[in-house]
Amino acid sequence: MGLGMDFVAATSRAADEATKDSSAAPRARASAVAGCVCGLPDNCSRGALTLADDLNVGLKLEWNGVFIQIEHNLPMPPHLLNRPLVDAIKAELERLLLDKVVANLGLCVSVYDILSVEGGFIFPGEGCSTYKVSFRLLMFRPFIGEVLVGKISGYDEKGLQVSLDFFSDICIPGHLMQFGTVRGEDGRWALKTEDGDELHLDTDDEIRFLVSSIKYPPIPVEQKEDDKPFAPMQINGSIKGDGLGLLAWWAAGEEEGEEEEEGEEEEEEEQ
Repeated sequence: MGLGMDFVAATSRAADEATKDSSAAPRARASAVAGCVCGLPDNCSRGALTLADDLNVGLKLEWNGVFIQIEHNLPMPPHLLNRPLVDAIKAELERLLLDKVVANLGLCVSVYDILSVEGGFIFPGEGCSTYKVSFRLLMFRPFIGEVLVGKISGYDEKGLQVSLDFFSDICIPGHLMQFGTVRGEDGRWALKTEDGDELHLDTDDEIRFLVSSIKYPPIPVEQKEDDKPFAPMQINGSIKGDGLGLLAWWAAGEEEGEEEEEGEEEEEEEQ
């Protein structure tokens, strides 16, 4: 069964088990990517993808991302078969998976490579050939406690919205900000220092935050027109701690630390 244009988010028990152990490269069993899919609501920030129950999905942690190896029976549209087979398969996988969220696995950033291609059978009643394809996806899925740097894209009474350019469903709630951070009359959040100064957190400021939680909410059956776009993957961040917050807050201290390290190295070389 092929994938549809829209995808439904679903929880994968195997992925849940894999995410519990991030100390080693986890292995999980999920299922073949299902093709019978309901439509996502029109008010949706990006697609979400369903997994069935019998696909082998291997996970390997890499920097901010995860490599996922998948085997899938992929129906190929006839109009793509005039291209080299591997190029056509990659183009179809990118159309189906790129920029989609897989529940509990993350956001698909890239179809990394094609490992093997088998088959090419035409089943009764179908007008396309089906190939058994083994491939790897590069997923964006930060781990809990990871420190990231983004830009403030907005703010409201709940907290700050942060963007990484390619992913924007990040929120830093007020209770996870530095002690003494309050919301002013103009709506902006600001850190009040012991000297009485106010350090504002403004739009487009670069901010360093710690990932405190990742959620994959179920797709709502109905949404009102004035509701916010549905986000199938939501990250909550924290700036409560040393070194967290606006990069400008810590820039002077980091420069002093680098100068001290350089001075110590020079002294050691002289000795």
